[in-house]
Order: sequence, then C-alpha cells, then structure tokens
Amino acid sequence: KWLVALLAVLVSAAPIASEPTPLQLEATIKLPHTGGRIDHMAVDLRRRLLFIAELGNGTVDVIDLVAHVVVGRIGGLNDPQGVGYSAAADRVAVASAGDGTVRFYRGDTLAPAGVTALGDDADNIRVDPRDGAFVVGYGQGGLAVLDPVSGAKRMDVRLPAHPEGFQLDPDRPRAYVNLPDVRQVVAVDLVTGRIAWTLPTGAARGNFPMAISPSDPVLAVVFRSPAELTLIDRERGVIRARLPACDDADDVFFDPKRRQIYVSCGGGVVDTWRWDGAAYRAMPPTPTAGGARTSRSWWARPSRDGVAGRVPLCSPRNVAAESTRTAASATSPARWVRSSRRASGSGIRRLVVTSAALTQAASSGSASNCAHAPWTARAGAVSSGSVSASRRT
Repeated sequence: KWLVALLAVLVSAAPIASEPTPLQLEATIKLPHTGGRIDHMAVDLRRRLLFIAELGNGTVDVIDLVAHVVVGRIGGLNDPQGVGYSAAADRVAVASAGDGTVRFYRGDTLAPAGVTALGDDADNIRVDPRDGAFVVGYGQGGLAVLDPVSGAKRMDVRLPAHPEGFQLDPDRPRAYVNLPDVRQVVAVDLVTGRIAWTLPTGAARGNFPMAISPSDPVLAVVFRSPAELTLIDRERGVIRARLPACDDADDVFFDPKRRQIYVSCGGGVVDTWRWDGAAYRAMPPTPTAGGARTSRSWWARPSRDGVAGRVPLCSPRNVAAESTRTAASATSPARWVRSSRRASGSGIRRLVVTSAALTQAASSGSASNCAHAPWTARAGAVSSGSVSASRRT
C-alpha cells in the first residue's frame, strides 16, 4: 500500500516532464451582488448545492451546481466566516466572527432553525463524519462540538490559542488543529478534552491549511513562512516529509484516487503533488489569480440509482473543490471551486468550478441525469450569476 511508502517518503521537487496542467477550467459562476472578502464554503451533494460564506457581504449565497446559478441567499449575518452542511441532520450551520454566533438553517428551505452563541470569533466549521455533529473553532482557543439538530453544546475543548485549519479523525473522536499563534499543531481528544500530542513548528510560521488523508494516517499542513507543505504522521505527531509550496497558502486537499495533493495559494497558483510509488513529485502549477487561496475539495460518490456524483457534469467518483477568492482549475471526476474578483475592478465576484480526471476511463451521464431534489430558497435577496467549471487531467 502506498501509505506505508508514504511514511518513509522520499520527496522529489522536480516537476514531472511533459505533464499537462493537472487542473483545467470548466465553468465560472458570477456573483454580481457580492462584495468584499469571501471565506469558506460547504456542499450539499444530494441536492448539488454549494454554500458560500461571504464575509465582506454579510451573506451566505446558495449555488445550484447543475444550473450554475445563485438560487438563494441568507442575509443579515455579522462577518460570516465558516459554513458547514450536515447531511445526517439536513442542517446548514454558519459561524460568524462579528458576533460569535453559529446559526442553523434547514437544508430543504433554509428556514432558521436556531442559534448558538459562542461569544467570540466563530470561525471554521467541520462536520463529524461519525454522527454529523458540527465542530466549530472559536475565540482565543476553543473547539465547540454542537448537536446538529438542537445546536446544544456537547463539548467545549480548550486550546492554548485560536484554532485555524483543523480536521476530524474519521474513526475516533479526535481533532487535529493548527495553532499558528503559538507555532503548534496539536491532536486533541473530543471526549476528554485532553491534548494527545503537540508538534512545535519551530521557525515555520503561518500554518493555516490542513488536510487529512481519507485512507492513511497522514496529515498535510502548509506553512506560509517559509512556504512549505509538511506531511505529518497523525498517530504520533512527527514530521515525515517537507515539500516546497506556493506562496500564501490557505487550503490543502488529498486526492486519494489520483494519489495527489493540491495546495491553493493567494500567490496565484494551485500546486499539485503526485505520488509516483516512491516519492511525491511536483506537477506543473495551475495558474489562478492573485488572492485566490481559500478552497475546498470533496468526493461525490455515485448514488444507488446510478446517477453520477460529479458536479455538475454527472460522472462517477468525482471530486469537488471550492475556493474563495479567485478562479482556478481542475479536471474530470474531481472538482475545485473558487471565487474571484475581476482584475478590471468591476467588483463582480465569480465562482470557478474545476475538476480532475481519473487515470482510467469513467462512464459519464447526460445532463438530464443530474436532476437534484427540489429545493426552495427562502425569501430575500437572490444573487444571479454564472459558474465556471473545469476538469482535472
């Protein structure tokens, strides 16, 4: 298994010769009524909807990834930073930095379904894959575990500093957390609240992005100074490999199908590293735009009725990703979405959807097979637009 080799990884920074850019632009969605900074995103794969936290606009927009239009908006928010969707509870959660609240909405109508006050700087949201609970980073050092239906706080984990990027273990109640203010990465037990291990980062600073491998006991953490992708054994909290990375990174993802790692950076590129059986090798970077750094990736599995999970071009075993400040690209079954502001200064925001192609052929369905469950947007301002989609090669 490549996991075993990964833990004894030999890293090569030399790009693979004659390789095409691993991500290709597919589509763009304009967000004409959105200004200011855009932050995190979440996806409802069953309905094929994308939720975008528009921090500078005080809104969360809802994008239909099949029709490529904005179909709803949640307004009146105070600096929304994090957004999550729990399929188990069919709830959307929005974390706002300005008032420290987490607000809940029904997944089918976006009707308000409660609010939990955390007090200060509610930020990133993750969904526990075991039961659908929301885990929210907030304040000067806290992780709150919230019931996805009632919003009640199940657990409050204290940390030595504000949590930035963090991930949840798929098999046990454990979180892995970046603490850049104190130059640490920690593993914390979500039942006892105890820290299982601490990894000091030394001179490395700005460890904001983090990803967890879905198949191997490995974390990917990216530092901004120096710009570096670090692979960490999540069982023991020890560094296994270091790779150079693009500037101003804000998100990182594993692509288990292609054995690749993607890093989205405000420097204007998405870096791709591919495992060749002995080492991670750099692929040609995918150009994006300055400030395009926040992103998100997910796998859309085929449904029981055979309708492909790829969004929006139905094809099996697709990955989707999203980014928040500019356009980027990807190729066939994996998807990447980001938002950008036009260089012309028009102020119009765009979402860019990209996808990554599988190494072997994948059957594709027609657009007519991509119909999703009916969804009604709540009353309020609706922002029209267009999505740009791309595929991974």
